[in-house]
Amino acid sequence: ETLATTGSTTGFRADSEGAGNAGGIFIKAHQIKLTDGAMMSSSASGTGAAGSITILADTLAISGKPSKMSALSGSIFAFSAAAGNSGNILIDAHQIILNNGAISNLTLGSGTGGTISISTDSLTISEAGGIAANSLGETETAGDAGNIHIQANTIKMNSGVIITAATNAAGGDITITMPRQVDLHKLLFGEGGNTSTTPILLYLQQGEIATNVKG
Repeated sequence: ETLATTGSTTGFRADSEGAGNAGGIFIKAHQIKLTDGAMMSSSASGTGAAGSITILADTLAISGKPSKMSALSGSIFAFSAAAGNSGNILIDAHQIILNNGAISNLTLGSGTGGTISISTDSLTISEAGGIAANSLGETETAGDAGNIHIQANTIKMNSGVIITAATNAAGGDITITMPRQVDLHKLLFGEGGNTSTTPILLYLQQGEIATNVKG
């Protein structure tokens, strides 16, 4: 079976605006397609936590119109704007394609960013698509950015990014597990959290894997 949504006004949402936690999103399908800005999200804007997002699929394809890794368009994202923690994102898919699409976890308040965990045979990121776990809170109480864990046989990046960043908190860690071989081209490791790779085959063409802290 195929689950497909198209357009920036379509998708799936689980939100919490007060003290209660948001519900989770669980989707299992042969193919999942989010196109033209469609999104799947869990958010928290109060003291309650955002829910988790779990995706089980043979193929997950996301295409959209995010600008500089926007969490709000063409994406699967978990988001916290206040004291509640952001939710975790768990994806297990044979093939993942991010063509100008994003998988992201963001905190803007004192809540901690959630973890992005991805298990796949093939991950392709292109056309400004990417995976991000960021903390962009502007105060000293800003929550730490979440971590990114990727287990894959092949990763291909063309103008894509895998990044954790924090403005006034700790940056998250990026862990990529790929058991055999690595081929790196224009690879950037930034400052912030820790980055580790144990690869089979990793292609980077104008791609970036980075951790960054500004505060």
